Amino acid sequence: MTIQQLEYFMKTAELLNLTRVSEALHVSQPTVSYAIRELEKQFGITLFKRSSSGLKLTPEGILFMEKAKQLLQHFNSFENSFLNLGTEQLTVRLGVISLYASILPVVYRYGEEHDLRCNFILDSRKRLEDSFHSELLDLVVTDYPCPYSDARSVKFGEKKMVLCVHPDLFFSEKKTVIMEDVTCPMVNYEDLLTLIPDENGNLQAASVVPKIILTTSQIATTINFVVNKTAGTVMPGLFFTGTDIRTYTIADYPPRPLYLWMSKEIHTFDELAKHIIDHKEAILRNQPDWPEVTPYTA
Repeated sequence: MTIQQLEYFMKTAELLNLTRVSEALHVSQPTVSYAIRELEKQFGITLFKRSSSGLKLTPEGILFMEKAKQLLQHFNSFENSFLNLGTEQLTVRLGVISLYASILPVVYRYGEEHDLRCNFILDSRKRLEDSFHSELLDLVVTDYPCPYSDARSVKFGEKKMVLCVHPDLFFSEKKTVIMEDVTCPMVNYEDLLTLIPDENGNLQAASVVPKIILTTSQIATTINFVVNKTAGTVMPGLFFTGTDIRTYTIADYPPRPLYLWMSKEIHTFDELAKHIIDHKEAILRNQPDWPEVTPYTA
């Protein structure tokens, strides 16, 4: 099977007329017919039903057309990437859950130093997973291992979860609490309250779910609810400096893992991946650059 044979087949499947196909491709009809016969011979299937009224795709031909279209799209993308490699700036597509967005400046500075253009995507776990599986992302930084066998999934750190709450809503003399004792309203930031990593790092439903009044991926919204004494939340090692907010270690919540996903076959961005792993402290440090929030007053 060759790319040219597939192109001849796709044009024939589109026009269903060998005369028109040969005119469109500027080749003879026997050349087109021979290419299709060779495909049929190689795979032991019949691609077209031939009659006096013309050509018609068989059920096998329809399936073959769908697969051939995907293959040609990948081939054209591959060809264009390398045709432009010498003239265009290399681009990395990095997907990150907002929980670990503090790694983005590190990657951007790396790109500036190595003439690498960075396209950043902040999105939900599921959408990042789908985009990575569809080859729309080169690297992903998230909090669970990649489920696909054709990818490398590297765990490169853990981040402790803490309960953040104003003492008017919840107070304990202990530095460590269990979630079952937390009865105040809660904001579910990045599903940290409902999805808990198991011993293998895979996310599973939490055994105890508190009273959730809002689920969000917006850090500023979450902090506003906490600072204004509306709800508590669970955050990764967050300390509210300059406020009355208290933080507690949660005994029944394991640390949140850091995972980096990359392709097993493509090694273009291995050096960047190593740089991200080497600079994990950008995510792990206890005092992230959260936005400053002023308590609401009427």
